Amino acid sequence: MKYLRSLSDSELLSQTQLLVARERKLTAELLWHLREVEHRRLYAEEGFSSLFDYVTRGLGYAEGSADRRISAMRLLKELPGIEPALKSGELSLSNASALQHFFKSEQKNRGKTYSPVARKNS
Repeated sequence: MKYLRSLSDSELLSQTQLLVARERKLTAELLWHLREVEHRRLYAEEGFSSLFDYVTRGLGYAEGSADRRISAMRLLKELPGIEPALKSGELSLSNASALQHFFKSEQKNRGKTYSPVARKNS
């Protein structure tokens, strides 16, 4: 990308920030798409054994990347209110995935379930 060399420092930094914002919005959109693919079981119609199989072999994500996206998608499905935090970067894809794994583990090991709690302004 030779044109990058022609950008001023401030232009490059500004465009980089814009790309990060677009990436976060696209990631949230991708999670909703994966949710619908899972809901419709389209991965099976395409010959994949699971959503994970579809995301890795069909979409070409590495296993860790696929796991993070699927876990974050499931958290977003359960707690749709996290979408603004994902889009703003307040909640990263990795942290959303870790939260989903934690909630799943707590539910399995202790029978605890979690639900959204409204924040009260102090």
